[in-house]
Amino acid sequence: MRASIALIALVALLCAGAGCGGGGEGADTEAASSPDAQGLRPRNHHDSGGGSDQFIVPGADNSVQEFGSEGSAADRAQAAAVLHSFLDARAERKWAVACRYLSSTVLHAMVGSSATHSCPLTLGALTAGVPTARLREAARADVGSLRRQGGRGFLLYRGAPSGTVYAISMSRDADVWKVASLGAVPLNSG
Repeated sequence: MRASIALIALVALLCAGAGCGGGGEGADTEAASSPDAQGLRPRNHHDSGGGSDQFIVPGADNSVQEFGSEGSAADRAQAAAVLHSFLDARAERKWAVACRYLSSTVLHAMVGSSATHSCPLTLGALTAGVPTARLREAARADVGSLRRQGGRGFLLYRGAPSGTVYAISMSRDADVWKVASLGAVPLNSG
């Protein structure tokens, strides 16, 4: 189980440059309309919820789907709003805004202590070759579950247009969910 979770974290860091992840769209959560999203055009999102049972694949590695316990609806909504805001900012190449939604661990790993690098520059460089249309498609996420254990968790969601199930690592920073990975990882599809 730990190997699968570690693999997801590694692949997620590598996945960001390819624009991995995606999801459904709709009109429930207005994640990007928060005051933190200055300069970001608000988008509406729909998150279906339903818990992680819907993502279990019989006979497959379900370690992420069974990680910790199911988060509350309020926790899931808050974490989903942060994810949507991050993905929307990334899709619009608003790197400074996207950086606000990343966990301190990711920021430290990206930027470190070097004064010559910054999160916005790093995100821009990682996605320089990714078409904007691909980033916008990757921003479409229908969140169905938050699996959590203490201050760590995974959001599970369906991506559009294929309906692929993805997981993205999340963590609590100062009592707020933050994105703890630069990209989502596809889970077993059967």
